[in-house]
Amino acid sequence: MLTDKGDADASRAAAGKKFREHLDEEGWRQALAKVRGPLGQPRNRTALATRFDTKFSGGPDGEYAQVLFETEYSNGSRVRETVTLEREPDGVWRVMGYLIR
Repeated sequence: MLTDKGDADASRAAAGKKFREHLDEEGWRQALAKVRGPLGQPRNRTALATRFDTKFSGGPDGEYAQVLFETEYSNGSRVRETVTLEREPDGVWRVMGYLIR
């Protein structure tokens, strides 16, 4: 993942339209550094569940997927990461949201 490499600019550029409209380059750089920086590098990531839906809270009908991961980082933390994807009009699934808990 581009975010694992700390490449905020490339990860934002590869993300979906909704993601890019929500966060500018500097906002994403700051958010990624704040949340991921203290964790260190990911050591192990396991996909726990994937859910597909045609509705997304606050969004139009479409094709959406949420993938839940459990990730262990080099500082010893175990977190849950949720990656939300949308199939865009060109047929490509792109990230529209990323959440760490």
